[in-house]
Amino acid sequence: MMIVIDETLGRYDYENVYPKPVHTKNGPLPIQDVLKESSGRFLKRSLNLEPYSQEHHIHFFRDKLRDVSEIVYLYDPSYTDANVLKKLQNWLFPEQRLTVYPIHQNRALILMLIHELSQPADPNTSTTYQRIERCIHSAKEWLLTPVPKAFNEKNHLSLNKKPTQKPFKLVIKEKDDEQISQIESINQELQRVLEQNGSQNVWLVQKGIEHDLNLDNYDVEQYKLDKDNLPIHVPFIHLISRPTLNVME
Repeated sequence: MMIVIDETLGRYDYENVYPKPVHTKNGPLPIQDVLKESSGRFLKRSLNLEPYSQEHHIHFFRDKLRDVSEIVYLYDPSYTDANVLKKLQNWLFPEQRLTVYPIHQNRALILMLIHELSQPADPNTSTTYQRIERCIHSAKEWLLTPVPKAFNEKNHLSLNKKPTQKPFKLVIKEKDDEQISQIESINQELQRVLEQNGSQNVWLVQKGIEHDLNLDNYDVEQYKLDKDNLPIHVPFIHLISRPTLNVME
């Protein structure tokens, strides 16, 4: 199994992960190249991206992943059209089984799925999509960032000005509920969240944090994205936790 991830969601260096570059008028390009080109245009408010057509999608999966029979595509719904993906699944089958799943905000969900999909399949679930749904069913999410609106779909591809020393805010997401509050200390808030979750599995993705996170006493799987990832000029810490699942449940 190969996990394909839109580069608008970040670049993750794992053996079973393949980054999907963005599409531009000059063809596919790494997101870092597009950000570098766009950063010099002071009046530009959004990235110079074009959507993948059905033909572009087919060429990517058939050319880059021709020997992979099972693919999970974690896509960015602010950039990739879900309706095109439905047609793509039918077109690639049966040579390639493509499971698609949207990542709306929390990058830690990506880290959790990279880990979980590398484990043996649960005999009680018949499809990869069911595995993903079961994995996130009891998950709880936190976002720490000074600019929560930067992760909304309509703002995600915008070129944000470099923020001043804005205070971080905590966004708690659980199912359809969302709560936002201002915090005083990133490390204190992280420790509070982790202590509340006890022995649950926790994944964390960070970008642009200038100081070390004091997590030595906690069992947390972490990943640090380079600053040249979206949303531009917006630091963040994303966490997700869920109870340990018994595969024989």
